[in-house]
Amino acid sequence: MTKAEQLRLVTFRSKFLEHAKRCGNISATCRYFGISRQKFHKWKRRFEAHGAAGLADQPRTPHSCPHATPKAVVSKVLYLRQNYHFGAGRIRDYLKRFHRIRIAASTVQQRVRRTAAAAAAAAGAADGSGSGSSSGCGGRQQQRVRRTAALAGAGDGRERGYGFDSPPPSPGSVLGGSAPSIARPSSRYAM
Repeated sequence: MTKAEQLRLVTFRSKFLEHAKRCGNISATCRYFGISRQKFHKWKRRFEAHGAAGLADQPRTPHSCPHATPKAVVSKVLYLRQNYHFGAGRIRDYLKRFHRIRIAASTVQQRVRRTAAAAAAAAGAADGSGSGSSSGCGGRQQQRVRRTAALAGAGDGRERGYGFDSPPPSPGSVLGGSAPSIARPSSRYAM
């Protein structure tokens, strides 16, 4: 929600609170503004507790996540990934064996991916490109083109006679001999 929309909501909520003060009738105010009495009392309680700042929407994200992976474990996972280039399974086994930390391989992989995505976004923001790092899909595609070009110089099969514009070879010519031909009669009843 933009700041302008947030400001519009706060002014609307303050208007119906002022109207209820002037009018003295909460039910009439709620009918006039098209809100329920429960909503009115919710915003009235927030205004009394926090003032005008209480009329703004609160973030819907939770304050804490009790089952989140501890930061110490995440830092160990990232350290092992960056310095030893371990995969998710090996990091899980290492932490279980040497640190007695039980963590799922999927959690390790998830943490590594989130960190890589955050690093790519930060690199894109630093570059000013906004699209992340330059080694995305376009980089991979370019590498494939280079490999194909390198293989084309080594011979793409056209000199062997079965390139794109010539028909495929017969089985005998590939094996180095001639294939035995079977003579068939021209008609079914001919002998």
